[in-house]
Amino acid sequence: SAAIAVLYAMFVTVVLYRTMSWENFLKASAKAVKTTGVVLLLIGVSATFQYLIGLYQVADLTGRWMGAISSDPWVIFLLINFILFVLGTFMDMASTILICTPIFLPIAVQYGMDPVQFGIVMLVNCALGLNTPPVGTTQFVGCASGEVSVGKVMRTIAPFYLSLTAALMIVTYVPAFSM
Repeated sequence: SAAIAVLYAMFVTVVLYRTMSWENFLKASAKAVKTTGVVLLLIGVSATFQYLIGLYQVADLTGRWMGAISSDPWVIFLLINFILFVLGTFMDMASTILICTPIFLPIAVQYGMDPVQFGIVMLVNCALGLNTPPVGTTQFVGCASGEVSVGKVMRTIAPFYLSLTAALMIVTYVPAFSM
């Protein structure tokens, strides 16, 4: 469907509107290749990180470690949020969900969190992680597309991080809010 959309867009710009010259096509193609290269590099880094987590059984060790730290649900949920956020900064959303759900869902349910609530907590954490360097896939793609530096964007979106973090805490600690 994406290829059909590209062909349709090219047809409309070249034939109907006649706004696409060969030079503009080459510039647009170069920009698309650059953006795709950034995305593929980030996916490769995330895949490597996912492989290392599986190889060294970091996920299993983390689950056991969390159970040994505290029996207080507030502390466990804070640890889960922190770990999901940190992993989300290095891994893409699918990898984070695939690796962390089997580990953290049973722990969260054991301490009283509903599975639906846990899913929302995980998605909000992934949203935060996908927009946070060093990997921050969506932020780097957006910055590459808009030709804006990551530093400039980080200064601009800081208030949104605070509001999303507040929403994450509300979703985590007030089940009625997300249920």
